[in-house]
Amino acid sequence: MALYKFGQNDIFHNRIKTHPSVEFHIYDSVVYYNNHSLEPGAFVACVPNSQPGELSLYEMNVDRVSGSTTQPDIVYAFIEKGNDLASFKTVSANDFAQNYSYGDTVMKNYPLTASMHRACFTASAPRPRITSLKNTMNYYAPLSNHYSFSSSMGDKESQAVSLISIPSIFYGSSIKKGTVSLKFYVSGTLQAELQDKNRNGELIQVTGTSYATTNGDGLVAGVVLYDEGFVLLTGSWNINEDELDYLNSPSSKKRGTWFDFGVGANEGDQDAGSKTSMLPSASFSLSLSGTNYVPTMTMLAHAPKGELNYSGNPTYISYDSSVGQYTSSIEYREVSTNTIKNTVSSSYSTPDPTFEKQVFITKVGIYDENKNLIGIASTASPVRKKENQDYTFKLKLDF
Repeated sequence: MALYKFGQNDIFHNRIKTHPSVEFHIYDSVVYYNNHSLEPGAFVACVPNSQPGELSLYEMNVDRVSGSTTQPDIVYAFIEKGNDLASFKTVSANDFAQNYSYGDTVMKNYPLTASMHRACFTASAPRPRITSLKNTMNYYAPLSNHYSFSSSMGDKESQAVSLISIPSIFYGSSIKKGTVSLKFYVSGTLQAELQDKNRNGELIQVTGTSYATTNGDGLVAGVVLYDEGFVLLTGSWNINEDELDYLNSPSSKKRGTWFDFGVGANEGDQDAGSKTSMLPSASFSLSLSGTNYVPTMTMLAHAPKGELNYSGNPTYISYDSSVGQYTSSIEYREVSTNTIKNTVSSSYSTPDPTFEKQVFITKVGIYDENKNLIGIASTASPVRKKENQDYTFKLKLDF
């Protein structure tokens, strides 16, 4: 086996910038991610043991029985309490000190999932989540006055605000400017749409029914925090002309506003203000493109002329099994007169084509400095190499 060392100009490090598409659809308090529907499993209600609008970190416990972590078929994380006092972030210091002795196992259940969340804050309601974004919003104020926490455009400390949170696992480093779109549907009909068409974070109503266009065409209904993954909606004008029933109070009716966008989207997980009543005939769509950077390494593996023209495949040697080898109690040796099989093809059965040494390369191995095999690159089809040919295989690895 021949080993070659990568030269100075054989390894390149790059970074690929990608823009993954993300779409959330919300209907009847259920969030759907990229149109993935609920797929029943053999042991769980939804594969991979998460809801349609969620991403499962590491994809642990796919279609496995849920329940106690003591079950042998459940994968879980664990840390043994030791002198280093290491624990999980979700375990409080008081709980860790009082309920775990040295040597005890601290467990963490899988799967860990993430999904978009909505939290609504009615006028003058407590809003710690909104207040925590005050410095961030004021930092972006030079892009648009609508970012200002308190201005003539409104005071985020007291006005009704709907906060939509999108975890970074969905979009990567940041949300791509100019790709955010929010659509409000009633009975399957598009009522209005918001877009950040100016790429400055302003969500402007750009289209809709004649009623919605008359009320809010060109108005700013909220802002996007691209790096942080938040959407704040404050638009209070009516979008649909017909009044809609409340799900939990059929006697009450209202017209939908941008403040109602995404109602029911995992709101039960938020310790925020009051939850807006459900509008049974309304559905919502939020689409965007992320910005994700993928580190890559490109390696050039060379097969020089006159080299790598011998194969370890047993069929490479032409010999009779009865005379091609010698075996005794102390040695094994092949007969030196064995010849290489002629694999040169010909259009005729006779005479035999002129012998020419050739091999077919199917794999390229990558070794570390200690000659440990750490990777194998396979070709789509065998590559024929003759003695007078040289090849360079381009290997690419994403981290």
